[in-house]
Amino acid sequence: MASRDSLEVKSLLAKGVVRRVLIDEAIGLRLRYVGTGTVTTVAVTQATNVVLTTSDGGIDTYDFDTASNATLGGLCDNINADGIFEAVVVDALRSEDPDDFFITNANTTVGSDENGVACYDLLVDTDVALTMAACLSPLKPNFDMPSGHRVHLQQIDYMINNTAAAATLKIYKRKDATETLIYSATNTDNSATSLSWASGEGKITAGVDEELVVFFDGTLVTATGGKIQLIGIYE
Repeated sequence: MASRDSLEVKSLLAKGVVRRVLIDEAIGLRLRYVGTGTVTTVAVTQATNVVLTTSDGGIDTYDFDTASNATLGGLCDNINADGIFEAVVVDALRSEDPDDFFITNANTTVGSDENGVACYDLLVDTDVALTMAACLSPLKPNFDMPSGHRVHLQQIDYMINNTAAAATLKIYKRKDATETLIYSATNTDNSATSLSWASGEGKITAGVDEELVVFFDGTLVTATGGKIQLIGIYE
């Protein structure tokens, strides 16, 4: 009964959510400083490395040609293992190659998420990565979100310029480090498009604390008005 009551309460408290990602604004990695000193620089050099300089950790360099950094997930895990920054993959797949992926930034400006947590965003260069993604999650992009929630994806609005083919639009479920393909289709190329299911009555539901990542490939290039917008429910 307690479990049923919990589900009913979550349903009653459910709210609509929107995740909007524009060209060159997808968050590949989001970092927050968890050290005990100060941050000097968070630097990204496309096709080379990420360099994190702090007063307590010194200079930590993560070269993209190092085998353990050959995927975005590996890079994220290595940053976390050093214990100076907490890193999370947001609008990307953990399996993607960080080489020729990020926008070069010699000194990433500190920002804050919706919970007021100071963070540093490593943004994806769409023309170089040739992919684009957006993540609908009960846990991200904000830090310190409560666990025990889930999301439903109801609609995808997008404007993508790529070489459209079978499965150039994909949806993955992500749980921790595991990403599972659950949907694929041919996207509409270079035209504003809305995708929903069952005449707008259907939805794709993730499990508790799972994320839904909408991913486009097919040699993406910059498009005027390019975007991915995910409309769903958080409960």
